[in-house]
Amino acid sequence: MTIPTPVRRWKLQVDAIMKQDFLIDLDDAGASDEDILRYFGFGFSPRAFADWFGEKYDLDRVTDGWSMLRQWPGAGSS
Repeated sequence: MTIPTPVRRWKLQVDAIMKQDFLIDLDDAGASDEDILRYFGFGFSPRAFADWFGEKYDLDRVTDGWSMLRQWPGAGSS
């Protein structure tokens, strides 16, 4: 299936936000081309969609436990 250019641009923006906030993108979440077209049709901005998706699927934001992870013994050491 060919995804129209506006939808691809929207997905790239959503993916960037989701990677930053949740460390996954729509591909990692298992979204198909049909899902992406349907999601685009909801009319959400990329930010609003990423927030909605994260809430709907109860995704943990990087900021929710990131400081604890950095303080975990051995975290970040090589």
